[in-house]
Amino acid sequence: MPRTRCPHCGWKDEVDEEFIGKHVECPECEEEFLSKRLKKKKKRSFSSAASSSMQVDEATMANEGCGVYQEGNALVVKREAVFPSRCVKCNKEATDHIRHRFSHVSPLILLTFPCGILPVLVLYFIFRKTVVYQIPLCGRHKNLRKITKTIGILLTLLSFIGFLYATSGESVIYIAVCGVSFIFGLAFIIASRPLSLMKIDDYFVTFEQVNIKFLQSLPSRR
Repeated sequence: MPRTRCPHCGWKDEVDEEFIGKHVECPECEEEFLSKRLKKKKKRSFSSAASSSMQVDEATMANEGCGVYQEGNALVVKREAVFPSRCVKCNKEATDHIRHRFSHVSPLILLTFPCGILPVLVLYFIFRKTVVYQIPLCGRHKNLRKITKTIGILLTLLSFIGFLYATSGESVIYIAVCGVSFIFGLAFIIASRPLSLMKIDDYFVTFEQVNIKFLQSLPSRR
């Protein structure tokens, strides 16, 4: 039997075929309405859902590595590309993908450094170009990156704490040690980056110092 629905109160139920297309009284709210046949919703079968899921997975797999090229000793990546599932450090199968934001700005902004650090920072945030990638890493290199970054952060924090306590003129050596700690801290933080950025333009991002095996597994950019 066909089903109909009252537009006033939302009541719906099965009715005889003869009442379809006629004005009837709702048994719930007692309002009169034009009885219309409700369309049956198609049930999505498990097989079609699984097929759709497989198609999505296949599309994702097909897109992996598209737009990732080698150009000499450099890695060139489209801004919207997806990296292949191989560690960028050793070319082994990747077990994790880390989200990393890369930023680049022309070094010419350093010419404004004599005017103070503030103009440099303002120009940096105005003219910088940024891109975010999911970088594939194996378990070993992911853990190594985490350790390196942690050491860098700790050394940097310790150097700042040391500078705060080294206020007297007798603490010159202590200040020098804190300065060295700060430099090493920054070096460790920089070393923890998954890739070394060269430049970012409107369409491509270029990286250097990439694992040679990973580069050789990629198509050349034409």
